Amino acid sequence: MVDQQVQDITRELMGLNRVIGELTSKVATLMQTWEHNDREATEGRRRLYQKVEDMNARVGELAGRVDSMGKEVAAMKPSVDTFDEQRQQSIGSEKTMTAMRAAFYAFLGVAGGVIVKLIELFWPPKH
Repeated sequence: MVDQQVQDITRELMGLNRVIGELTSKVATLMQTWEHNDREATEGRRRLYQKVEDMNARVGELAGRVDSMGKEVAAMKPSVDTFDEQRQQSIGSEKTMTAMRAAFYAFLGVAGGVIVKLIELFWPPKH
């Protein structure tokens, strides 16, 4: 009976050793997986931070370009205002010339009409 009990205990110990070995293997696998995921997450964060830094640099460059363009536009504003003023003067001159031509042609028409009436009155001479 003692031999039987020793064999039973030995079998149970072997079973416990097997279970402990499986648990140890699973814990080791979990630790490796955790370490791998942690390395991947660290690398992902590093890439993300690098992209954010690159974006910040680009935004800084764009801000500089916008400031530069603002200065260029401010420098061009007097020229644009002068051009617009000259354009408005040109439009006014064209309208004035059109009105003067119309008045001149009207004057010529009236003068021609007066001359025709004078010719009708005095030509042919009435004897």
